[in-house]
Amino acid sequence: ARRDFTVGAEHRHRRGVGQGGQGREARALVIHPLLAAAIRDRIGPIARLNHFRAVCDAFAESGHRDARREAEWNLAAGREPPVELCIEAAAAARAVRDFEAAVDLAARARLRGGGLRAQVIEAEGLSSLGHTEAASARLTEVLRSTDNPTDRAHLVLSIVTTLSLRP
Repeated sequence: ARRDFTVGAEHRHRRGVGQGGQGREARALVIHPLLAAAIRDRIGPIARLNHFRAVCDAFAESGHRDARREAEWNLAAGREPPVELCIEAAAAARAVRDFEAAVDLAARARLRGGGLRAQVIEAEGLSSLGHTEAASARLTEVLRSTDNPTDRAHLVLSIVTTLSLRP
């Protein structure tokens, strides 16, 4: 049976998700962020939490993988994203030079046991935002607490590239 795209379209758009395809090929589609934001701005805080929970669930069911969106949607839904998702999302944010998001997501991961990778991403983001003292303190703290030679070498390389090469 063909699924009618227009039935419930406004509800789906409120969630930031559209639907396309027919029958078994029906799938969730993420709509343009500006359209989703314009519609979302018209709903209250409780409805917004429910909206983002529905978005998270629909996106998970779709089988797509976008760590940054998943993490941001989980936070907007009042859920704490898993540590690994935060680290992956922080790396994705750093890759597109969104250092504020990278620092926020990496700090969330670090505070919940995210390990070396979360701490390095956070420090690199802090340095890129011009907070070199905070970045240096973060990396130095990690370097002092790490006994693993491979981790220490990785940290020294991060310190050199993150702090020494900045103007």
